[in-house]
Amino acid sequence: MSGILTIDKGSPHWWLSPDIWVTRVGDPTTFPGVGNPVAGEAYNVSVRVRDNYADPVDSEWNLFVCWVIPTLGPIPIPPAAQILNTGAIAVPVPPMSSVQLETAATWTPSFVNGGHECLIAMAYLQQAIGGGVDGGLPVSSLAGNAPDTYFSSIAQKNLGVLKVGSHRKPPFHYAFQACNGADEERRFV
Repeated sequence: MSGILTIDKGSPHWWLSPDIWVTRVGDPTTFPGVGNPVAGEAYNVSVRVRDNYADPVDSEWNLFVCWVIPTLGPIPIPPAAQILNTGAIAVPVPPMSSVQLETAATWTPSFVNGGHECLIAMAYLQQAIGGGVDGGLPVSSLAGNAPDTYFSSIAQKNLGVLKVGSHRKPPFHYAFQACNGADEERRFV
């Protein structure tokens, strides 16, 4: 039996995982990477998987990474063009440590959905018998049906993809909200 792998969710916002990041092709693939990738440019996608337990992780674990447009409800099964990685994790993960993995394919974001896109990463241990699999992806784990894996960890990184504009127009528009969680007056610059 293998140890258990996890991909951390963001805190306090679960959709901002610190374990998923992008870097321009040719740049070092180190954290934190690029916060706002530019549409049409190629990026490496990195995922950090963690073994927080005393058992080492063997080669039975798989890593699935895709990009999707955010939706409410279950994550839709993405078309093959949106899948960046699916397959076995070939490097050992020692107990109480982590390793950084790069996806098999680079990601070239396009400007859709106003630039709001998500990277989804899932580490999973596939059962020896049964379980629906679509292109190496445990379908029911994303669709919210009965589990088809022994263990899985799924995390999400929301990104604002920038659209390069002309000189006469602003380079991009990106809506945001500034909130004051304190019960006192504050300034925002």
